[in-house]
Amino acid sequence: MDGSPLANATIELIPLGTTEGVGAFGNSDENGVFYLTTKQGKDDIPPGEYKVTVSRLLNPDGSLPDPNVPPIESQAKETIPAHYLDPEKTRLRLTITPEKKQYEIALEKVKK
Repeated sequence: MDGSPLANATIELIPLGTTEGVGAFGNSDENGVFYLTTKQGKDDIPPGEYKVTVSRLLNPDGSLPDPNVPPIESQAKETIPAHYLDPEKTRLRLTITPEKKQYEIALEKVKK
């Protein structure tokens, strides 16, 4: 985000148009690197066009939420601008090709 690695984010790919499959998801590590798998747990994501959503929940002290606490009971808040969260509003797109193995997704905070 804003040129810096984004740790602990959840990335989801949603197929567009004639792209096959049901999409893919993954989480970024402390360096902002993410690995995507299909919802069936496979690494071979079908080539095509995808919408991208990104989310990152953090507690008020900046720590990760407890995965055993239901979201409704958690104190964690979303830290990503809302337009990246909503599949209907996101403008992030990614084209997956068989030849390419690494992709970068750039996010920017809304300037006030």
